[in-house]
Amino acid sequence: MAQTYFASIQPGLEQALFREIRRLGGKRPSLVHGGVEFDAARKTLYAAHLHLSTPTRIWLRVDEFRARDAPELYNKTRRYGWERLLGAEHRVAIRAHSSKSNLYHTEKITDAVRDGLRDHFADDLCHESPPTFGEEGDEGAQLLMARIHDNRCQLSLDASGALLHRRGWRTEAGPAPLRESIAAAMLELIDWSPEFGLIDPMCGSATIAIEAARRALNYPPGLDRSFSFQSWRNFQPHRFQEMKDEAKARIRSELPAPIVGRDRDPGTIALATRNAARASVGAALRLEVADLADAPITEDLRWIVTNPPYGERLQEEGIIESLLSAWRCGTRERQIAFLWPTARRDVVEGADDALGRLTSFKNGGLAVDLWTSA
Repeated sequence: MAQTYFASIQPGLEQALFREIRRLGGKRPSLVHGGVEFDAARKTLYAAHLHLSTPTRIWLRVDEFRARDAPELYNKTRRYGWERLLGAEHRVAIRAHSSKSNLYHTEKITDAVRDGLRDHFADDLCHESPPTFGEEGDEGAQLLMARIHDNRCQLSLDASGALLHRRGWRTEAGPAPLRESIAAAMLELIDWSPEFGLIDPMCGSATIAIEAARRALNYPPGLDRSFSFQSWRNFQPHRFQEMKDEAKARIRSELPAPIVGRDRDPGTIALATRNAARASVGAALRLEVADLADAPITEDLRWIVTNPPYGERLQEEGIIESLLSAWRCGTRERQIAFLWPTARRDVVEGADDALGRLTSFKNGGLAVDLWTSA
């Protein structure tokens, strides 16, 4: 039976997530601000956590109803069959949000939802002990979101647990690291294909290069971690394990085209090398100490994809000129994509008529633009 889910992503990157969900087989995907809503059977929920590379979290839409006051919210929360998902073995944390509604105190909303969920288990037909309740961030707690807008409440249960960009391999990061999910969204939005060689000439901790290599090797983003839905009562561990085994069998041993990461700092490349090893792509990637302005880019590297360092290096003369020169010196088929601060958009505008701005979003709280020649 299909249920409704919501996958979240940084606003501005929704189209990348939409494409992934549609390829995966999610039904009736719908773009909304900050994510994509879609219908799916339980098997597709499992596949989404294994294979989607761009979302930050996936929520199960548990119920939706009108709630004009606390008693109505309590009663309608209580009526849902919570024992299908949760029980005394679970700890639940409740997050509340309200806008344009009679109920606007988040503490009052949290109390009504908690009491309704707890008292559901006291009903004559249930005969079970309720979950315990804790705070968001408690280890192992199930996160339940109560979002009320225009007097309508959506109850959503977090299926993911830890944020999905945490693949498990990046235990070290350089300054201003790029989230894995953002790197994946960049690759999705520019339509990069693994048969085209790729270089990040200012790779830092190599997030873009590693995400590209894992994508090229068919390495599932969620293969090496666990998820919140695995503790739900309706979880089917044998089915999920079968899906993981099938995914492992499809992992390639070699890249179809070279992927290279470069940085001028030897310590940064050493860090990137350790990251690549933990990501199981160390043997496939080439990570090199080289300066953007000095090292030529070979013809087999058809894509330049990078997140130039902000801050002090942004003030250096010629960083954009060197980047665009490396692109122009290649074959006519070479493409480029890079992030750049929105506040300094003037540096890129007019630099080359072939460049276009794909989208804008927040990266670490800073507004940036994604530019590409494709």
